[in-house]
Amino acid sequence: MIMWFIILALTLVVFRPIWEFYCDRDLGSIIDLHQYQKGSVFVGRTAGEAIRKSSRLDKMDKKFKMISIIIPNNIHSINPSFFVGLFEDAIRKNGRQKFHDKFKFISTGTYDYRRSLGEAINRTLRS
Repeated sequence: MIMWFIILALTLVVFRPIWEFYCDRDLGSIIDLHQYQKGSVFVGRTAGEAIRKSSRLDKMDKKFKMISIIIPNNIHSINPSFFVGLFEDAIRKNGRQKFHDKFKFISTGTYDYRRSLGEAINRTLRS
């Protein structure tokens, strides 16, 4: 029994750092907008900036290869200004194509966010 415990402990000591490194680098991360939801709309640049700061999006952008953004099922509108506040730095840093490759959007409802996001990307790249 003691031998089994020693083997288990050694396995955790040896493989845990490897597992954490792998997860940290390759699996990416998730921002669930449901955590920040106060109604059925996300509006305004300042609201996007606030979520960018509280979700630590800028650090995640440096750390992860892929970031999933989950849009709640009861959202009726997200305006482009909100997306600009949330993603402006990431869009500037990554450019249009790399931004789309890195940030994966998952809408759990029927709201189609693509037009607002596209407009936000265009605004950011024009300015």
